[in-house]
Amino acid sequence: MYLVKFVFPLFIIFAVACNSSGPATPTQKLHDDIMFVHDDVMPKTADIRRMVKRIKLKRKDITANNTSLLKLLDQQVNNLNKADDDMMDWMADYKKPSFQDTTENTMNYLRNQKDQIDMVKLKIEKSLSESGRIMENIKG
Repeated sequence: MYLVKFVFPLFIIFAVACNSSGPATPTQKLHDDIMFVHDDVMPKTADIRRMVKRIKLKRKDITANNTSLLKLLDQQVNNLNKADDDMMDWMADYKKPSFQDTTENTMNYLRNQKDQIDMVKLKIEKSLSESGRIMENIKG
């Protein structure tokens, strides 16, 4: 009962107070756009790792004289690993700016980061799509 009468109302007041910091600055809006893409694509890095495992397992079943297929699978593993590495590099390099800083340098930085994370997303989605298509074609 204590929780309902005292703690819950305090939690509501705290939550409302934290969300009422005023309108978002252009810097915060651009940062939020960047984080939306990041949050959308980040779970796909687990898909990359699963796909790499699938390819490596399938590769073991392919005879050594099928060099063109082996090369194709190796290239797909490289593409997947590169896309994953690009995501990890982007996350390590991204520096969240102060939302009050709306200088041209900061806005240019954020626009550049948005372009970079969009490219990372494209690489991840493309490498997963191509790898999935190839794996479907060699099943059986």
